[in-house]
Amino acid sequence: MSCFWVPRIIECARTGQIPTAEIRQHLAECLHCERRWAQEELLSSRLRSIRQASAVGRSSVEGRRLILQRFAASPRPQSFGPKLWLAIAASLLIGFVSFTTWPHRQTLSPVESDWSAEGFVAVPFALPLASGEFVKVVHADLQPSDFARMGIEVDTASPSPISADVMSGEDDLPRAVRVSGEQF
Repeated sequence: MSCFWVPRIIECARTGQIPTAEIRQHLAECLHCERRWAQEELLSSRLRSIRQASAVGRSSVEGRRLILQRFAASPRPQSFGPKLWLAIAASLLIGFVSFTTWPHRQTLSPVESDWSAEGFVAVPFALPLASGEFVKVVHADLQPSDFARMGIEVDTASPSPISADVMSGEDDLPRAVRVSGEQF
């Protein structure tokens, strides 16, 4: 609620003046302004006392001493309580146990199969085929850099493509390669 008298009430409280008869009459009639007067008077009196306390000429040594005393008397938040340390230790223990017992992905190793009897060279570190997974053989002319990407050593200085049969799993990832002819 905004009242015409509010600025005058605030100014009287700020300066510490006694309200005029008009203002006192309005305060008796308006509950909102009466509350506002009490709040403004309390605020202004506190601000005056702070101003007077700071105006007293204290030496800087005495001022520092008072500040340090107030700081020492103020409550400080507790750092790490025993419950927090216990929770941290429990979470670390649970993490360690779950890490050591969780089934990890097996280390990749070269695919070993009887494909070598058919002239195929296993692609190093390819994932093993799943049981019952179908494979397909695709004939392609591959650049030497394609072989290098699969992990098979060839002379990459040669710019000519090499004819090869690539055996892929159902996921189309190469599992083995057979070079056609005497190019390898």
